[in-house]
Amino acid sequence: MKPLDIHPTALYEQVQSNIGSFQVLANYRLNSVRTGVWKLQSDQDSKCYYLKTYSRKLAFAAGPGAYTCSFPPT
Repeated sequence: MKPLDIHPTALYEQVQSNIGSFQVLANYRLNSVRTGVWKLQSDQDSKCYYLKTYSRKLAFAAGPGAYTCSFPPT
């Protein structure tokens, strides 16, 4: 997996349904096994978004206020 890939890769479809086609600009948690944080940029309007994934619900509870955009869990 390339450093700028988001994982799990199934998230690509969910993100595209929310913001359209996009580019991954940064991976802020490259070697983390519990959480992931990526900076994304929409191809339509160039707005930036942050995507955070987590493997434990308690890990997410501590930080969602820092992010301006979130996607509902599937």
